Amino acid sequence: MARLTIAGSARADLREIRDHIAKDNPQAARRLIERFRATARKLAQTPGMGRSRQEDLRPGLFSFPVGSYVLFYQMQPGGIVLVRVVHGGRDLPAIFSPTEL
Repeated sequence: MARLTIAGSARADLREIRDHIAKDNPQAARRLIERFRATARKLAQTPGMGRSRQEDLRPGLFSFPVGSYVLFYQMQPGGIVLVRVVHGGRDLPAIFSPTEL
């Protein structure tokens, strides 16, 4: 079975997204978080899917869109590490700058 590790930064992102959406629609928040998790499990089974972000953000980083959001991950033996989950409209270079890591 493929291994999915969720980094602390991604856990914080997921909580923030869930809490923000749940203010208006708790069911939509739960569905979106489950969609993120299901996609991350698929990525763990097929690492390398999505776009390589090695040139523009960070060595070894990949991204995969889920609606208006983007899952960022790195490969690990037997699966992936989900690094961040952010809205696609955010300033991605600033999020992945060395001072933010």
